[in-house]
Amino acid sequence: MAKEAETRLSDALAYIRLNISRVLANHIEDLIAGQRDAVGNALALGSRWDIFSSSASKDAHTQQRLALRALLLCQRVYFSPLWPCMFGPVAVPTAMDWLPADWKEQSLAYWGSKTEAEIRNGLRAFIATSDAADHAANAAVRGQPSAPLMPYLTASRDNFGGQATATCYDAVMLWLFRSGLVSLRWLLRYRSANSQPTLDEAFGAGTVIWNGAFGPNDTLPEVPRGHVVHIFENAATAWRGHWMISTGRGGAAGCNNNTEGTLPRHYCNTLTLDGQFRDFGQGTAIVINPLQIPGRL
Repeated sequence: MAKEAETRLSDALAYIRLNISRVLANHIEDLIAGQRDAVGNALALGSRWDIFSSSASKDAHTQQRLALRALLLCQRVYFSPLWPCMFGPVAVPTAMDWLPADWKEQSLAYWGSKTEAEIRNGLRAFIATSDAADHAANAAVRGQPSAPLMPYLTASRDNFGGQATATCYDAVMLWLFRSGLVSLRWLLRYRSANSQPTLDEAFGAGTVIWNGAFGPNDTLPEVPRGHVVHIFENAATAWRGHWMISTGRGGAAGCNNNTEGTLPRHYCNTLTLDGQFRDFGQGTAIVINPLQIPGRL
C-alpha cells in the first residue's frame, strides 16, 4: 500500500534531520506550513521491486529510497514559489516556479539508480559544507565557472557544469557554491541579484579597506585568501564595479576583468588587486569574509 502524504513527508524530513542538517529540515518545515499534503503527495516513488530480496538488500534499498524522497522534497520546495528568488531588471524577491510538469520524472531518471551516498551529495548541495574561506580561492583558481540551466534537477557540487558565466559577481557566487561555502538555497535566491540592495543582502556589507584616490604608488592592504573583493568607482552609476576572489598576497581570480594591460578579460586567476583597482583611479574597495555571508548556510 502506498504511503500517505504525511508519512512520506515525515520520513523525508527525518532523513534530512538525521543525515544532512537539522537546520535544513526545520527550514523546509517552516516553508511548507499549510501545504504539507500537496508537498507530501509529490514524494511518491511507486512500488518496490525488492520484496523477495535479502534483508540486507532491502535495508539498503530502503535507505536509498529515503534519501531519494528527501532530495525530491528539497527540489519541490526550493525550485518552487515557496522559495522566492531575486529576479527582474531591477531584482526583487519573486515567487518563481522553476519546475516543469514532469520535474519528478526528470529527477528520478537521473537520481533513481544512484546510490544513497551519491544522493546524499545531491542533498548536501542545499547546505553549506565548508567553514574554510580559502576553499573559495581553490575553486576560483581552478577555472572559469559554469552552471546548468534551471531547474538544477541533477545538481550536486560534483555535477554543476554547463554554460560559462560572463559576469564577475555571478562568477564569485558560483565559486562560493562550488567551494561549499554557500548553499544552493543561497545561490538560487541571489544569483540574479543586480542592485546595491540585493547584492548587499546577498553578501553583507563587508569591510571598507580603501576609499579615495588610488595612484601608481598606492597598494591595497593585505586581503586574506578566499575573501571576496568588491571594487568600484565612487559614482552612483558605478556601484556594481568589479567582484573577485582573493588568492592571497595581493592576487585575485575573476571574470570580466580589467586587463591590466595584457591579462585576459573573460577569466584570469593571476590578477592583482592593485592593478584592477588602479584602473579606476579612485573609488572604494570592500572585503567580504565568506564565513560572514548572511544566510550562506
